[in-house]
Amino acid sequence: MPRLPFRPSPTNRVLRRPFPLVLLLTLLLASLCAQAATVSKKYKLEKNKAVGLDLASGEVRAESVTFEFPSSVLRFETANKARVSVVNSSKSNVRVGLAIALFDADGNLVGAGVGGNKGGRLGAGETEEFSVFFYYVNEKLPDAITFQITMEVR
Repeated sequence: MPRLPFRPSPTNRVLRRPFPLVLLLTLLLASLCAQAATVSKKYKLEKNKAVGLDLASGEVRAESVTFEFPSSVLRFETANKARVSVVNSSKSNVRVGLAIALFDADGNLVGAGVGGNKGGRLGAGETEEFSVFFYYVNEKLPDAITFQITMEVR
């Protein structure tokens, strides 16, 4: 008579030795605890001027944002961008992701951009300035009067 797959046997060691199952459950629990913390807030937009932010996820905070419309490098016009200053006051290195959405007076979305760490991490006790570029959809950016910024920290 053939053996059923759920019966313990020397070839089916998962049921005989619980270690692989316990290890799998531990890794699953650890990955759930390492989920990213996301915070978001809406502000009034001021172009070409630093705007103070009150946006924090634990001990990581976005301190200010400066919108550069239009942005330039060596007097050549480049993509519109925002520069966001982020401070990591925690004792561990973190990955930071940023998203900014721009809205006009009627609440219509007129632009969006993303930025963050590009492979590295923001070290404990360090401050870094991230660039968020607004590519492709630029026609109505001058109409923007508010913005929503979202920060994700892992």
